[in-house]
Amino acid sequence: MAGQDARLNLFYGLPGSVAGTVYGEGDTPLEEVEVELDGQRGITDAAGQFLFSSVAGGMDIVLILRKQGYAPLQQRIGVAAGRAVPPGRYSYRMERGASLEVALPSSAGAAGPASVYLFPANTQVDRKYAWSQLGPFGVIPGTSVRIDDLPPTRIAVRVYHPGARPRVPESIVALWSGHLERLEVELEPAPTVRGRVVDAQGLVVPQAEVTLEAPDRVAAQAMHLAEMPGVFEAELFPVLPVAQQTTLTDHDGRFTLTAHADYAPRRYLTARSADGRQWAGRLLSADEREVELRLAPLARRSARLVLEFPDRFQGLPVRVSVGGELQPEVILAPSERLPLEGLTPGRWRLSARWNGELLLPGSGVSELEVQREASLEVPLPRGAIEGQDEDTLLRAGRRP
Repeated sequence: MAGQDARLNLFYGLPGSVAGTVYGEGDTPLEEVEVELDGQRGITDAAGQFLFSSVAGGMDIVLILRKQGYAPLQQRIGVAAGRAVPPGRYSYRMERGASLEVALPSSAGAAGPASVYLFPANTQVDRKYAWSQLGPFGVIPGTSVRIDDLPPTRIAVRVYHPGARPRVPESIVALWSGHLERLEVELEPAPTVRGRVVDAQGLVVPQAEVTLEAPDRVAAQAMHLAEMPGVFEAELFPVLPVAQQTTLTDHDGRFTLTAHADYAPRRYLTARSADGRQWAGRLLSADEREVELRLAPLARRSARLVLEFPDRFQGLPVRVSVGGELQPEVILAPSERLPLEGLTPGRWRLSARWNGELLLPGSGVSELEVQREASLEVPLPRGAIEGQDEDTLLRAGRRP
């Protein structure tokens, strides 16, 4: 899904094979269940069985089951290198899905659809369902949307709409297999960031893409959901509008976004022309509500930032996101630095985490000027320097 991360399991060794069986009610095998395992896709046969003949070894591989009429199931399994897992080793029982109708009886804020997001009511319990596959769902204020094949459990429903907010921030609904529940959500006006996008001559720019983003999206979402940041290491969550929201300017170059300043007092506001050749951006304070963005040709991406991770004597896995775009993971040798090429010259903000722990001193965010080339030393905790413990290695499919 857009804006979300995907796990990639890399293993250097003999692959294993995995077989399993999927059941429905009682002991009835389920056929034509879509099965996804570590990026591979298959389907169950008439006996409810599936087989993947070549799977990278590991102890934390994601298996997702989908079938119309049933709640999507998600499990993490182990695969031994060079070994075959028989059909009886892994068996799963899928539950009939529930249905939910979300109605927005009135309109508030800007024009356009609202977005409905679904979460487990208890993030520590309902991890067996594939929540990352559910939504968001669009609904026009004044209408409703019916959502089928939902987990039969207690769910949390949150609705987001530019320039508006629900009177009740979060609604908890108990769902039952085969039943339809209804939820009505009242919207009310919310603090907004409004403005206009113009070009260098002051002419309005329609259909420009405008984005409002928190510098630390994880922290903004954690505060909004009243969760500890560590929950994002165990569960895949969508990027919520409190962390990043995007809209298009109208025919008069105007836009409206919800401020969400309570979760990120300082935010980035950027605009990009429809052809991608012009850009504008600025840092907003908490009380700014009306903004004009004047587009200019994109600067040549010729700057370079080099990240240094000192005191290491073994390889270090690093995954970098530049401007919200996730880069491929790399393994740095002990003496190797990490160069980030092709940056736009200007002032950049950088944060770094290890297992959810902020690494940079102070607020955890460092600001630095990057014109042609700059460097930054990132201090590492003991676990990143001395290596991972036995349990972590086993879950990664490696022997300690």
